[in-house]
Amino acid sequence: MSVELRLNLFGEGLIKRQADPKITSQEAEVIVQDAVGVVIHENEYNALVSFCVSLGEANFLRSTLLKTLNHGDPMLVADMFLEYTNGGDKELLKLRKAERTVFRRLAVVSNRGKNDNVAKYTR
Repeated sequence: MSVELRLNLFGEGLIKRQADPKITSQEAEVIVQDAVGVVIHENEYNALVSFCVSLGEANFLRSTLLKTLNHGDPMLVADMFLEYTNGGDKELLKLRKAERTVFRRLAVVSNRGKNDNVAKYTR
């Protein structure tokens, strides 16, 4: 059974999406913190948490997007969100576009990453 996930992505509006009931946003935060091995900014972290909730833990951990991020190419990663649309599902595409927008946004960030992986500055 699916649960409704509501994400307010910093002015992108309220986006409704069916989420995997096996993973909560709090669990996704821990997964992202543990899986990301590079310095990320708060906006990137938030987009990745949304992405993780939507995909589920196993799919997130084996995603090409995560592997590319950990290889140090965040600009390529931003556009990779659009590759995860389940065959062009309109609602999922809307969510992925919002995640990409948030991921790209420059922002002042707080410390949220494991081993201080989340930067404390703007770029």
